Amino acid sequence: AVLADGGGGPVEARSSRESDERVRCLAVRFLVLAEQYPWPAVDGYRQRLEHMIAGLGRVGSVELITIDRHPAGRDSPSDALADPPAVVTDAVAVPAGTPAGVREWLPGWLSGSMPRRVLMPDWSGVAAELHERLVSGEPVDLIWYSHVDTWFPLHQVTERAVPQRRDGAHAPATIVDFDNLENLALRLRRSTPPRLDPGAGAAGKVRTLGRWAVSRGFDLVDE
Repeated sequence: AVLADGGGGPVEARSSRESDERVRCLAVRFLVLAEQYPWPAVDGYRQRLEHMIAGLGRVGSVELITIDRHPAGRDSPSDALADPPAVVTDAVAVPAGTPAGVREWLPGWLSGSMPRRVLMPDWSGVAAELHERLVSGEPVDLIWYSHVDTWFPLHQVTERAVPQRRDGAHAPATIVDFDNLENLALRLRRSTPPRLDPGAGAAGKVRTLGRWAVSRGFDLVDE
């Protein structure tokens, strides 16, 4: 196509096809790592993740790797996953392993900075899937971690895997999505008094208060 510039001279206009090719060349390849498979989007976490993936899909291609801990819309983890939207080029939900027992997570919990819910899940299957993807797949431009729960067990996998690539691809940029202020939520939870059954006897009320005190003590360490 040819247009006339201000001086009357011809100016070559880029065709729509050429523009589309340029957009494809500049598109970002995203890899989203998450705690749950987002479809069907039946709760707040899945709905937010679904919207986030749709937004990323407007400027690039999106791949998804998740741990399959709490399947939604399926009777068992062996049932087929719901199909992802068209913006997702590949989606994998890795079955969760056996959560860590108290003896496994307690030392790190007491001496470290991570709450119980981050230390307990078994991410080994996701880590293996992620390592294979980063070493053998197409280079990734940006990894989107859904919460610190996902970043903590997987960020070292990324750091180890990328240097093993034979094409010398650069390490992807990373974003950790901190949409929940968990420390404030835990503080609010600790300040909420226990609910005592009016019909319970003295022993029942003591047991309720004891459970509440123990759980809030754990919350304090988590916070």
